[in-house]
Amino acid sequence: MPVTPFPAPRTLTTTPGGAALDAPVRVRTDPALPPQGYRLRTGPGGVTVDHRDALGMRYALGALDQLRAGHDYTATGYDISDHPDFPVRGFLLDISRDRVPTRRTLARWIENRTWRSSRTQALRTGGRGS
Repeated sequence: MPVTPFPAPRTLTTTPGGAALDAPVRVRTDPALPPQGYRLRTGPGGVTVDHRDALGMRYALGALDQLRAGHDYTATGYDISDHPDFPVRGFLLDISRDRVPTRRTLARWIENRTWRSSRTQALRTGGRGS
């Protein structure tokens, strides 16, 4: 079964025949793509990454890493396009539906997020004392 990178891209199509793990990656800038956008193609001819800007390339290479980690990378060709809906990507930590992180893990996440952006917000809801 083909790998779907996280976060799921806008479009993803697969074809038989993938790229070799050591295939060179051809990188090109495409100003026609939306900001932070990319198109990633893998196949017997190798790997091609078209990106609009540095963030687009970063997200494309992150998706490529996830594809390469899959067991069927060399058997499946991918054509992926993605770009964000909003200019600022966000991170939501909803501890009401999952495990509560330790204080150390939470501090690491906050530190990691704040060096990228000064737009950090906290929201407390429910329970006493909120």
